[in-house]
Amino acid sequence: MASFQQRRCQHCLTRYSYQASGPGSHEQTNSGQWCPVCAEVVYTALKAIPQRVATEWVVTTEPSCQELVALEKERATAAREAGQVFARRVLAPLFDMTGERGTQHQGILTRVPGYANTTFRYEWWEKKGVEAGVAYVKMEINLVSNESQPWQEFPTR
Repeated sequence: MASFQQRRCQHCLTRYSYQASGPGSHEQTNSGQWCPVCAEVVYTALKAIPQRVATEWVVTTEPSCQELVALEKERATAAREAGQVFARRVLAPLFDMTGERGTQHQGILTRVPGYANTTFRYEWWEKKGVEAGVAYVKMEINLVSNESQPWQEFPTR
C-alpha cells in the first residue's frame, strides 16, 4: 500500500506529491524536501562532486572486546534496575553450521567512557568465548589526503 503526502518544495515552493512508502518510493526524484524537477537538478549537481570521506571498521585493542561487552551488560542492568527499556542496535548474527564456533554475538556502542563521540563494534563467537572476540573502531578516511581519524557522530539537525 502506498502512502502519499502533499508537500511544498523547499526551493521553488510548488506543491507536489511525496510518496512516503510503496512501489516507486525508492526513486531518486521522490524527495521529502524537493519537487521532482528540483530534486533532479540537486542530485545531478551532487553527482559531479567526488566523495572525499569514507568510513572503515579497523581492529582496535583499546577498548577490548571484553570491555565493550561488559559496558553493554552494565548499561542493560542499570536500565533494568531503573525500570527503563534498554535500547541497543540489533545486528544479524552469523551461525557456524560446522558447530566449531556456534553463534556469533555482535554489538555497536557509542558514548564509551574516554572516547567522546566514537563508535565501536565488537564480535565474538559463542564457543570461542568473549576473550577471543575482536573490537573495531569506526574510522573516517580522508580520500584526498589518505589521513584517518576516529569517525565522530554528530546530530544531523
